[in-house]
Amino acid sequence: MRLAAGKTEEAKSDLEAALLELDRRMNATSPDPSLLADRGMARELLGKKEEARKDYEQARDKGLTDEWVRDRIRLLKGTEDADKD
Repeated sequence: MRLAAGKTEEAKSDLEAALLELDRRMNATSPDPSLLADRGMARELLGKKEEARKDYEQARDKGLTDEWVRDRIRLLKGTEDADKD
């Protein structure tokens, strides 16, 4: 909501807090795919695209089959390729 309302700093603060909470809930040896996808989204919104892509890929590899996750991976791979040019 805050991003949509143009409250960038407040949104960034909320996203950083969300990342801390997601990291706290994450099982290091076998992370939950839905938590990985959520963390990927938070990282993507913060502009951490490479980290987001890795989270999405891990979520997919752990069995999350949601189409939006595959779409985000494809989009971020395309962005990564464009950034290299």
